[in-house]
Amino acid sequence: MRCAESQLSTSPTTKYRSKSPNKNSNSPVEYDICTPVRTVKRSRPSDEITNYVDHVESEFYRVYSDRSSAKRFKGDSSLSFLFRGPTNDIITSTVGMYGEIAHSSLKVVCKKMVEFGLDEKSVLLDLGSGRGVPNFVFASDANIFSSIGIEKCPLAYMNSVNNICAFIARDIKGIRTEIEETPSRSLSDLSECSTSSDGEGSRKSCKTLSSSTDYAPSSPGKTNSDYSDMSISTQLEEDEYNVGVFNENAETPKRFLRAPKMPNEVDLEELQQGLEQFKNKQSSLPIAFVNEDIIAYDAFEGVTHFYSFDIAMERALINNMVYQFMNTSTAYVFGSFISDLMVSFGLKDCFLGAKVPCRMYGSNEGKTCYIYVKNNWRKIKAKADAKIKRALGPQKKVKKPRKKKATNKQDSAVASLKKLTFDVNNFSQPYRAMDIIKLSKLPLYHQYSWYLSKLDKFYSRSVTRSYSDNLKESLASERDALIEQIAHKGFENSHEERAELKTHIATHYRKVSRFPEPL
Repeated sequence: MRCAESQLSTSPTTKYRSKSPNKNSNSPVEYDICTPVRTVKRSRPSDEITNYVDHVESEFYRVYSDRSSAKRFKGDSSLSFLFRGPTNDIITSTVGMYGEIAHSSLKVVCKKMVEFGLDEKSVLLDLGSGRGVPNFVFASDANIFSSIGIEKCPLAYMNSVNNICAFIARDIKGIRTEIEETPSRSLSDLSECSTSSDGEGSRKSCKTLSSSTDYAPSSPGKTNSDYSDMSISTQLEEDEYNVGVFNENAETPKRFLRAPKMPNEVDLEELQQGLEQFKNKQSSLPIAFVNEDIIAYDAFEGVTHFYSFDIAMERALINNMVYQFMNTSTAYVFGSFISDLMVSFGLKDCFLGAKVPCRMYGSNEGKTCYIYVKNNWRKIKAKADAKIKRALGPQKKVKKPRKKKATNKQDSAVASLKKLTFDVNNFSQPYRAMDIIKLSKLPLYHQYSWYLSKLDKFYSRSVTRSYSDNLKESLASERDALIEQIAHKGFENSHEERAELKTHIATHYRKVSRFPEPL
């Protein structure tokens, strides 16, 4: 590698010298890898040379530092909203967040994972999903079956909820635009399309929906107030439980924070009417986020690809994530930023598939993503694809009931949508990983209803901690102590602690309801 001399010269030109195997004490200091510095200003023999030097300098900084994100995202209009606005500039080492990987680097990581089975049948899980950018990028670039994220920090989780609600609003607007641009097209012909890739390239597969499932006109008597309350409560807390000690780091008084309002009431009205009008349309990107502790799950059955920006996580937590990856029968790829998972954390029966140099968004720090792949990943992929298809794949068509009434086809389509519900635990979160996947596949109306209930609870939060918040914090502390013991003893010598952790999860996390509520 060629590097500039450490001492800047005042001469018109800058000398570059390749590394010499024999170094003398009198020779200038040379480095194998050096931090880029601005090229020394040269004399101006002519305007042409000056313009050329300025051009080279600007191009060098543009390519190396990767700071022209605002220009790049103009072409990617579907995800550009993730990098605009004050809420999406919250990237800090406090309250559980430690920045994120740049968009361009995430695309390269996604491309590498595609080489190891990431496709339209795959489910990706981001452990510590933050505001959800990796989930959006993987879902958009690889057209995967589902992209889910788990985040413990409530502030980061609410940021991801804000992003997914904004994306749902964009989906509604896109549906309306499609209809307006094709006025001769009947609503009954509006189809759901998805892009799939095979050996010959990408192709589009479309499924036409009947008018009863694709378009549900709202009642003329409904007003904005009828649409405002779309939240469904899955767990009610008694008033006497909502009394505790105020925690200024975790609670936000009402008088300091109000629910965000749309800048234009017409936009809000159109969103509400669109959710009702197209209530059975699915989101263009199947994404779901959960506000829960990673350790509250023993395994993530249904997930095929793990991803985690785990470079700042505790050693015991990383150790537990490795166990969860090995304990998930459907998982075969783990994208991590820890280089020695196989040496220091007990990851077995895997090989290092790729190393992806990455840059952090904002700080521009250099990191490396390591793609770990299970040895028999192709066999695992075949079984995982079949499992997902059985559980959440296209509903089996009724055996040609065309001889019966014509309405049966529409009725069966509506019934299949109603059957897509998931279990909710006693902390108002999806019960298992498969339930999180189901949340990502819900129609727009039900997804927005679910996340709106989370926002309502956040913005109406009392100055005192609730009973469930205190209980969750206490349980998390118990689990932290257990995984510390497991990490200290190792996988082979901590069977009792692992059994105790499984009992803890089964005891304190139980199914209490379903969402959407069965009709």
